[in-house]
Amino acid sequence: MHTAINCNGKSLSSSASPTVDAQPEPPSLPMPPPTLAAFTRTMPTAISAI
Repeated sequence: MHTAINCNGKSLSSSASPTVDAQPEPPSLPMPPPTLAAFTRTMPTAISAI
């Protein structure tokens, strides 16, 4: 029983590791769009200031 739990725990850990690695990458993609949106908002503000 303990061995089975250990095996399951290891399997979950292995699955979690790849998931964590894959997660950081997707957030990187969504991050650029927000940056562009912020830049677009900053541009109009700068133009208004001018």
